[in-house]
Amino acid sequence: MAKVCCIVVRAGSGDWLAFRHPTAGLQWVKGTIGPNEASRDAAIRELREESGIIASAAPRFLASALIGTERTRWDFWLFEAEGLPDRWTHQTEDDHGHRFHFFWHPAAEPMTADWDPMFREAHRVAAEALGS
Repeated sequence: MAKVCCIVVRAGSGDWLAFRHPTAGLQWVKGTIGPNEASRDAAIRELREESGIIASAAPRFLASALIGTERTRWDFWLFEAEGLPDRWTHQTEDDHGHRFHFFWHPAAEPMTADWDPMFREAHRVAAEALGS
């Protein structure tokens, strides 16, 4: 099934929202597009379910790419954020109710081995789409 990946950029800094998954390293908000669900709607839903953020504006489509060993299609959506804290914890509405610890990843910093390998691959796609 196709996935959506939410690239949330902090206004003024360009930093990207990330979180530490309790069992799968550092990640961005991502999830599966439901049956009969539009990709954009899935991105808005996943952002709310996984981070608690309610999008105040429609996201902008960035790109689609085949990611991971199974070459699953990921649709990348850009959200711009203002007024969010530097760090917070959110108990997800999906993903078994995990607690995700959110932070802002500096856009200029490379992705370390702490990042899930699929997200290191996804970073190349998103950065290219953003011209970073």
